[in-house]
Amino acid sequence: MNNGIPITETFITFIMSFSLLINWAVPGTIDNRLIPRLKHRYDVIYVLDLALNSARAIGCDIGHVKSIEFHDRSEDFKLGLIWQIIKVSLCALIVECDFFLLLNSIAL
Repeated sequence: MNNGIPITETFITFIMSFSLLINWAVPGTIDNRLIPRLKHRYDVIYVLDLALNSARAIGCDIGHVKSIEFHDRSEDFKLGLIWQIIKVSLCALIVECDFFLLLNSIAL
């Protein structure tokens, strides 16, 4: 019974890297204990759903993509999603640095 997602080692590696990238951008978004245990098809689909929902939660524009449709998307879509995650992380870093600079200027 195939649900439409060909589960290959490359796809599993992509999902693991994608989940780790989301955790790098916003720490604590995805539980790290779930990522290395991608053994069965249902685990892969569950972690992919979790990663897509986490990406939406941190502010990425994904649209109405579900895990079953994600594998069929173009490489441009996947690279665009990775760029959005990096952009969220960089923007958070800039805001955090500006906030500390503001606090330091008020304290002086």
